[in-house]
Amino acid sequence: MRKNGSKFISIKQYRAGDLCIFTALAAITELVCYFSRFWFSSAAIYTLNLMLPLITLIIVRWGWWGVFVAVFEGVLYAAIRGGAWQTYIIMVVSNAAIAAELLFIKLIKNERLYKHWYWAFLLVLTGWVAVNFVRAGLSAIFYKDFVTQLATMFGFSDGGLLALVMGEIIILVLRRLDGMVENQKGYLLRLKKEREEEARRDTFGDEPIDLDDETLSILNKRTDDL
Repeated sequence: MRKNGSKFISIKQYRAGDLCIFTALAAITELVCYFSRFWFSSAAIYTLNLMLPLITLIIVRWGWWGVFVAVFEGVLYAAIRGGAWQTYIIMVVSNAAIAAELLFIKLIKNERLYKHWYWAFLLVLTGWVAVNFVRAGLSAIFYKDFVTQLATMFGFSDGGLLALVMGEIIILVLRRLDGMVENQKGYLLRLKKEREEEARRDTFGDEPIDLDDETLSILNKRTDDL
């Protein structure tokens, strides 16, 4: 893989850089989500967590690495809020439940995510439902009242309905960018194949050869003699 037009980097280096960028974005958005409560305390009635689209992107691009980043985000969420040990368990386990997206991707061909918008839409919905259902269940275990917890998680919590809407919009927009919402190993292989095909066409052309009747007849006779 080329870098700056001349040097090569390995797939591991590319993955490490990509994961660092998305992990930093996840941390920054979590911090902004938390501190915005104080910056706009007089007017804000809702804070938006962008964990869903960010982790979904990482899972699509690098598989299980996205679950590790989700766990990190859960620890950060609990830490900056000074949560009790129950909060750590709830956030870590529920965030890890976004691994349901891996099963979804396995059930369909990865290429469908960038070729058909509805698969990308269902992927985000799968992750959102899995995370919030597990979060509501764990919250009910520690704090009782499953129905109330379920209504909160799927309603107007940080990762509720507005988070789902924003997550869907972000993923559906990003899938329009070539290679963004796509397994990166498959994307790099696809690019290599497309470039090889383009080079072949530049060398040999892709126009069919037209043969007149006389030439075609000669070729057919020579073929019969073989």
